[in-house]
Amino acid sequence: MGRVAATLLGAVGLIGLLAGAAWGHAFEVEHSPEHGARLAAAPARVELRFSEPVVRESVEVFLREAAGEPLPLGAPILAAEGRLVGISLAGLRDGIYLVNWQVVAASDGHVTAGEFAFAVGDIEGDVPASSSSAERLAVWPVVSGWALLAGLSLAAGALMVDRFLPLGEQQRRLVVPTIRAGLLAAIAGAAAQLLAPGGLATDAGTLWGSAPGVLTLLAVVVLALALPLASRPSGRRWALGLLASAAALWSARGHAAAYGGLWWGTVDFLHLAAAATWVGSLVVVAFVLWGGRKEGGPALLRLVAAYARVALGLVAVVVVTGITSAIGLLNGLADLYASGYGLVLVGKMALIVLVLVLALWGRLRALPRHRLASLRRIAGAESGLLAGVLVATAILTNLGPPVGAAAAADLLGPAPMRGPVARDAGLAGTLNVAVAAGDGRLRVQVFAPSGSIEGTEATVSAQLPGGRAATLHPRPCGQGCWEQDFALPRGSTSVTVDAGAPGREGGRFTGDLDWPPTLTRLELLRSVLRRMRAVPRLELREQVTSHSGREGPATSTSLTGREYVRLAPYAAGDVVDVRTVRGEDHAVEFALPASRMLFTLWLDDHGRVRREHIISPGHEIRRKLRYPAAVENGQPRD
Repeated sequence: MGRVAATLLGAVGLIGLLAGAAWGHAFEVEHSPEHGARLAAAPARVELRFSEPVVRESVEVFLREAAGEPLPLGAPILAAEGRLVGISLAGLRDGIYLVNWQVVAASDGHVTAGEFAFAVGDIEGDVPASSSSAERLAVWPVVSGWALLAGLSLAAGALMVDRFLPLGEQQRRLVVPTIRAGLLAAIAGAAAQLLAPGGLATDAGTLWGSAPGVLTLLAVVVLALALPLASRPSGRRWALGLLASAAALWSARGHAAAYGGLWWGTVDFLHLAAAATWVGSLVVVAFVLWGGRKEGGPALLRLVAAYARVALGLVAVVVVTGITSAIGLLNGLADLYASGYGLVLVGKMALIVLVLVLALWGRLRALPRHRLASLRRIAGAESGLLAGVLVATAILTNLGPPVGAAAAADLLGPAPMRGPVARDAGLAGTLNVAVAAGDGRLRVQVFAPSGSIEGTEATVSAQLPGGRAATLHPRPCGQGCWEQDFALPRGSTSVTVDAGAPGREGGRFTGDLDWPPTLTRLELLRSVLRRMRAVPRLELREQVTSHSGREGPATSTSLTGREYVRLAPYAAGDVVDVRTVRGEDHAVEFALPASRMLFTLWLDDHGRVRREHIISPGHEIRRKLRYPAAVENGQPRD
């Protein structure tokens, strides 16, 4: 058991190294019409601008009106080297419209999805209720994901049975072929994720420049290394460790690690490891029961009794981690029936409940009465149901968690701010807080990584220039949104927000808003990007604080300047409100408001980034950059 514990700890460490790693994604920079726009006339087109090029064939944009009816759209047209998506509109009447979109990043392989609402003309009535993000499943990723999960389960279950259950010599001969079959199925499933049309290995950039590509390729390598080891009794412990590493790699590229870093990634890994071992060991026991009809009953009954004791602990881990993971990824109980992700999750839970009912029946009735025929039928039925559980898991892997269904009246939200805008953002407990001022208004938004939460509350106060205090009473402007007419005085105003939401740990955030904002300096950011691309080598130290309130381990990475820029969401320079920080000559800040991200870069004397602060949904990221000592192009290096 000590080696098993060491294996699990090693896998958790692997997730910790990978969950906080910086990878480039296709972030939405802005869209037109803006969210909440009240337009006098219908727009001619919808435009979406991204931080990176997207795959043309992956672009899906849907438009529906207040009644919920979908409207026809023109074919998407890509421009700006694939970073700008345009869709023609025609024949829009006065009303409120909801746009759902989904794309796949060309250099990343991840699906990105979102939605926004706008109004045309004189509007009456409610906005259409939000679904989750655009949820469309491709068959191939689900099939290949199921093959990977089924293979992992079969191999892990056979290794567990061989290690911990009393097998006869004849029965033990099943172990090696079963492990091999499981590993081959897992390798085939992982390889199919890479090689499928539109998969992660469609080009070298997608494979090597993204978390999904690298992690999936590593999983293939790790599983292939486990194949020869599994054939020898002395090598099966190592094979079990490699299987755990493959599961950790898969968990590191999943939704839980992406949303919550090490903690949620670890929960997902424990859920996957326990479920795979449970499923696989049950299938192996079923094989033995059906193939051992001529063997003595006492030996088979001892095997089933031993399996039942081990399965009890595995099931407990599966249930606890499954519930914990669902709480982290869902916004509330409504998501269980109001989103495709939630409905599949409910189906998965129902199958597990049926399996547990059958297992209880076998344990309490068939096993004490030594009814081997009943135990065979029960084991076969459980195996079939758990195969369905793996199908549901593969579907969930390829569905994005719900983004938070807002009430109908909240979708349109406040009108966009015009003119210069001052912004700040940060974490308040497990919640994000964003404050903005402009157009004579002050706006406060509170949200979780997956979106706004019903029942969110906020208390807002301010300290004006000169030290005068002000208590503010903004009006609701949507779910998790408050706004009031408040023209910032000249100077720096500190805005303090005490935020809370049902089921979330709230907290306090204080942001500084400088008015008037400094002049736009987009050319400065582009100059920084040019200088960074010319850097031959740098050391990047990163510290990530997640929405769970936990600070992840600091990670250090060596990379080239071009690699650093390629991984940055602002690599194309298409950002908003690029301004120097007041009072700091070598600092620049900017935003990706459509993705709710805020950046501050501190520069050295050569115009290179020396420090970086990023606020994104669910994360606060602090980076320090060091440059090796050298002299290049006549400029001294740090």
